[in-house]
Amino acid sequence: MKKKIITLTTDFGEDSFYEAILKGKLMTTLPNATITSITNNITKFDIRETAFVLRSSYKFFPEGTIHIIGVQTEVSDSKPLIAMLYDKHYFICADNGILSLISCGKQDKIFKLNTLFNTTNNFLSFIESTSTFASAISNDNIENIASPISSFSSELIDLSPTIIDNELHGQVIYIDSYNNAVVNITQETFQNFVGDKKFFINVKSRNAQIDRISKTYTDNGSKNDFEGKLLAIFGCHGYLEIAMCYSDVSQLLGIEKGSPVTVSLI
Repeated sequence: MKKKIITLTTDFGEDSFYEAILKGKLMTTLPNATITSITNNITKFDIRETAFVLRSSYKFFPEGTIHIIGVQTEVSDSKPLIAMLYDKHYFICADNGILSLISCGKQDKIFKLNTLFNTTNNFLSFIESTSTFASAISNDNIENIASPISSFSSELIDLSPTIIDNELHGQVIYIDSYNNAVVNITQETFQNFVGDKKFFINVKSRNAQIDRISKTYTDNGSKNDFEGKLLAIFGCHGYLEIAMCYSDVSQLLGIEKGSPVTVSLI
């Protein structure tokens, strides 16, 4: 059997023992699996941030990787534990809307766990049921413990930019570890809107404007030219990113999730 890779994406926090409980159970159930964390620093209970992080990172792992999501972990008969096969990767979490945001309706298969494996403690139920699900996927016998379903019980629609007159209106959806601001405008959406026209990117207000897309964070000349200067770039995730080289753009401009970013044609 091919060695499985399991990733963890949680809001447990780096100093929490909850991740240790989950890892320990997985190591006991799947001693030959490689277990690695994508992040344990998701903003508490933030489903949209979770989906963005996973959409941006899962494709860099080998096909067949199992991605376990520990955000809003409460499971019950009305909110079952589910597994989704999407783009040759498996994703496991409570049916809380995260998987609908990751797959955008393009999933291959969805399975619902038939029985929760601990009825006395909700968190332990999530831990034990998740490890059982991952084991079944690894051993290709998922049908023995889960039933195929046609759709999610909880579905969410992703936040999309809107076009009003000659302006593309987006918003910040993520602040990364460098405190750069990621906007819900993809490179494809930007190019389709701008074409070969000149533009301004207005960040939060028209007092902070950018009129070009940088190829790198430091492509504006010498260090004196780019240090502390506002710039826009398309990151490895494919979304527009507002940054300030060697500076904290989110703090200096007061940017947070939900802050408006507008692309205006001139």
